Amino acid sequence: KISFIDCLSDKELWDDYGFLQKTLQSLVEYFSDSQQRDNDILFVDGIDVLLDAAPNQADVIDFFRQLCDLSISVMGTIHSGIGGHQYALICLEDMADAHVVVGRLLTGYNPDIDGQIQVFRHESQLLARKPSDL
Repeated sequence: KISFIDCLSDKELWDDYGFLQKTLQSLVEYFSDSQQRDNDILFVDGIDVLLDAAPNQADVIDFFRQLCDLSISVMGTIHSGIGGHQYALICLEDMADAHVVVGRLLTGYNPDIDGQIQVFRHESQLLARKPSDL
């Protein structure tokens, strides 16, 4: 099973401090009937936006740690490298099976258009599973 969280356009993310907990509960329900947990994937578009919207960055890290505890693979995109998120992003990257960095094109013709994508795959520190098994 695959689930997707769109942090870039979900307005509830900014208005509801209980967003992470409600999302976690709905993901647990969604993945609960899954026969093979190793095939469950959550894709989060805009982890940096999630870090901005959360009252505390530690809440976001706990959210991802709980997903890992449930054996749900997590992939996500990071659209900008905001300095205040540096340590939280390092922590999240260590927990993730893979992460995707979306950035501006190196040509410099239009700095407002994202077009460069870098995919990083690595073995998670919390899961005893190889990224090649995804």
